[in-house]
Amino acid sequence: MRKSAHFDRLFAVDREMLFRFLNNIQPDTMEYLRKIYKDDLEDTIVSFINAEITTPRESLIVICSPYGRQWKYPKLPYEEHIYV
Repeated sequence: MRKSAHFDRLFAVDREMLFRFLNNIQPDTMEYLRKIYKDDLEDTIVSFINAEITTPRESLIVICSPYGRQWKYPKLPYEEHIYV
């Protein structure tokens, strides 16, 4: 069982597990984003996920499904996609 200290109550997410997942499935994209956003990377991604799941007709299940839609990460100078 995970300790509550790992849980971000504001965004209702375990950041450590989220970023372990993203780094495992998309290491090149995460490295590229780390160079751009530096210390703001985690906050930027969590805020983006939150904005996506709180829009009408969206949900965490749709956003996080491997068969869900793909995202174009905001402000990227290339056409890579992030799948969450």
